[in-house]
Amino acid sequence: MPSDAADLVTAVNMRKDPHVSKSNSGGDISWNKRTRLSRTTARRVDLMAHKNFPEFQLAEFKNYLGANNRSVESLVAVFLLTKDKSLLGELKKYTANAGAMLCLASDSSQSVAERKEFANLYCKLNPRQMQGYLIAATIALEDNNSGRPKDKDAFLDLIHNGMLADEFSFGFGDAIDNQRQALESIGTDRLDAEALLSSLNSKDDEILFRGGRSLALGSKIEIEGAETKDQKIQIVNKYLTVAESFKELSSYSLYNGPSQYFGIMYEILGNLSSNDKLGGELGTVGDLIKKLEIEFNQNIELVKKGNILENSSPEVVNQFLEIRIKEGPQAAQAWILSQSK
Repeated sequence: MPSDAADLVTAVNMRKDPHVSKSNSGGDISWNKRTRLSRTTARRVDLMAHKNFPEFQLAEFKNYLGANNRSVESLVAVFLLTKDKSLLGELKKYTANAGAMLCLASDSSQSVAERKEFANLYCKLNPRQMQGYLIAATIALEDNNSGRPKDKDAFLDLIHNGMLADEFSFGFGDAIDNQRQALESIGTDRLDAEALLSSLNSKDDEILFRGGRSLALGSKIEIEGAETKDQKIQIVNKYLTVAESFKELSSYSLYNGPSQYFGIMYEILGNLSSNDKLGGELGTVGDLIKKLEIEFNQNIELVKKGNILENSSPEVVNQFLEIRIKEGPQAAQAWILSQSK
């Protein structure tokens, strides 16, 4: 195939992406003007930023599901790639599988009551993982349009259970490896597949980010019930320690992850600094706000550069994806940030 023609293919099975506009097709040289990247590598960068993203159809993975006897692991992988609602019925049979329960708890087409039950099952299967409790707390907020939980004590119990958990990891277990296999089964190039998974993971991280917002709301509710300034500062420090866990979100996306973490930290700090006009009396917490502002501004500069990847050579982008495959998202994140210094 001539190189120009090859540039027209999408990341998936060498077929044209219906979401690629004519202005982004191989015949427009402006596609290559904005960056030093080749078209193939520029497409991978766009995929990581969730641009020109292909829609997967369940039928494409028929052979993959068949080869795996429609195991729960293969069903979870294909659901995460397609979001096809027809798979939900099968997933409901696997109440002892954490990935299946997390898929169901996270799917907004299920009723709130059902999602609560799925989230509770997930928490029982993974009692040491924070995100299950935070997802359950977030679902509890959907019972009330005020943005406040109907049952404050039950909501705080979920938050506190999450804060006691000592694991913060991506909730779908080995689904990433299974997703790679599913993409390879339809002929996707391995680096294109990794770019796709980087983006899909960051989109799924939005579930966890909503959990982080619930964590921030928990801090607000507790601060409102505290009687003294010292109690309020203790509460915020407790929540800030837990919020540090959200730094892991940045390992999945150069584009959203770090700013999500800072957003959560800001909100928790804001819940204290705006309460009772404590202002300059915040002491060490006030110093932390200033430090966070500096870190946040530095982070924004990195996100603007993503720019880090968009301004990199094809070799750097492809090496980033290779490291993600071999060593994982955190190692790739650390490596690309070291290249930008």
